[in-house]
Amino acid sequence: DAVLDGDKDDEDEDEDEDDTDEELVVLSDDEEAIFVGKYVNEDRIREGRLYKKQRETLMQYRFAKEYMKEKYPDEEFHYFHITSIAESDTDVGEVLFYKEEDEENSFSVLLYPSEEDSDVCDRAEDNYINWYYEPIYSEVVHTMLEDWIEEPFSVYTSLNGYYGKEYDKNLSQEEIFALDAKKDVFLFIDADLTVDKGFDIAGYAEEMFRENKQYVSCQVYAMEGLSAFTTKKECMTYINTTGREFAYSKA
Repeated sequence: DAVLDGDKDDEDEDEDEDDTDEELVVLSDDEEAIFVGKYVNEDRIREGRLYKKQRETLMQYRFAKEYMKEKYPDEEFHYFHITSIAESDTDVGEVLFYKEEDEENSFSVLLYPSEEDSDVCDRAEDNYINWYYEPIYSEVVHTMLEDWIEEPFSVYTSLNGYYGKEYDKNLSQEEIFALDAKKDVFLFIDADLTVDKGFDIAGYAEEMFRENKQYVSCQVYAMEGLSAFTTKKECMTYINTTGREFAYSKA
């Protein structure tokens, strides 16, 4: 997670000693690691002598951590980068993180500026909650298709939305299915289907999503033996060897 010196944000050379707080800022271990990796002047940071821009970034970072702590009190995360609101081209800050035991999958918190002060964050949204919503959405889709698809099949979903505190683990199946977000759905059918049969299934899925007003990109894969796998990654690895693909994509 280290940032190369060439990628670090340079301080304004005209920014002088008076642009620091009278009291030194006490940084936690994770805050120090992120700021040392992000900015030059490592000694100043370790001493807690932060410039105004850095203090604003620190307050936004702490806002993101507190937001995640309140929304997911029983979970631990590793935070490894922040783009402050001022640094963002879209005026929306972002903090990147991953779950402690799963470094392969990173997530982010989006930070929105206050109407009164554009350097102050007063609202956040995250995409980590999709980790909980995706299997539930997949279960709903499986139920809707199981009377039509005769062969054994599995469904995996990728949701691409950001949601605030009100979107928690208590949402119902109906609420999760109705989320306003782009969804990628993958159907894995354990059968050696004909091309016509594969596209018939894709067409039926298309009609089902349209009737339920779902913005979905759906791909259908068919290959004997897929039932032996329990994750999308395992299925795709198996398919990429000798698989036959039937794809349906709805923009």
